[in-house]
Amino acid sequence: MFHVIGRDYSQTIPAPRGQHYDILCNHVVYNREQFKNWFDPDTKYIAIVRDPVDRFLSAAYYYGVLSKNKVNEHGIETESLQLENYLLERARNGSNTADPLNQAVDFGVHPRNQTKSFMSNYLDIIKDDFSLVLIMEYFDESLVLMRRLFCWELQDIIYLKLNINKRHLSLTLTEDSIKLLKYLQSAEQMIYELFLDRFWQQMLHEGPGVFDEVQHLKNVLSRISRYCYLGVFSSDLVVETSEWNNIFSISADDCRMMMSPEIAMNKELIARQWQKYYKSLKKKI
Repeated sequence: MFHVIGRDYSQTIPAPRGQHYDILCNHVVYNREQFKNWFDPDTKYIAIVRDPVDRFLSAAYYYGVLSKNKVNEHGIETESLQLENYLLERARNGSNTADPLNQAVDFGVHPRNQTKSFMSNYLDIIKDDFSLVLIMEYFDESLVLMRRLFCWELQDIIYLKLNINKRHLSLTLTEDSIKLLKYLQSAEQMIYELFLDRFWQQMLHEGPGVFDEVQHLKNVLSRISRYCYLGVFSSDLVVETSEWNNIFSISADDCRMMMSPEIAMNKELIARQWQKYYKSLKKKI
């Protein structure tokens, strides 16, 4: 229910009696007023953005806008032509966006408000709400920056790559299609450029050692990936002490947890949250 702007939040799983929420980590539409009601004033907000053109092309495949087997009266329609026709139709209909499920919506902007004038004012309001906005194209760098910002351990930011879709990388766009796409995604582009610029300012502020840590993280992730996907768990994988981490180990259970599909993981976490809530009702306050 966090996907829709203006949704009634009364059906949210209640916090256990006598407790409060400490973290919200999921797909969510940013609702500044609602979040202030849920969380303490010193709550830190994190988001992630992705290059708007790349995001749209990936979404176009995911939601079926593009298909390798689409046929019209002239035969098979190429994916590039499908995309061009789709964008032209959006423009003819006077749309402010290339698609209604874009990153500006995630930041709380309704498609009808995705104009340059509105976005300029809105970004001035919310830009300082976020302690960090991760950049998809610089994901490992973003994780290192987040680790430093929150004083986490290296093992808190390890992950395995899942759900990768590379089909859109082979798509060839005409220059006119790219221009039209960027025009329709001007709101997204403004968000991306704002936070990309700030991201690099934060990275450079950390000094040259941050890039050494990024390389170390990449090396550790490569080892963990080989260990988990090879699937031979005769013993735990040990990550030795370094300048950026204490010694820690990765087990078969860790691998299985990191390889869990998103929906299955969500269902498990939701079930746990309900259990915590119902258990709290039995306690005397």
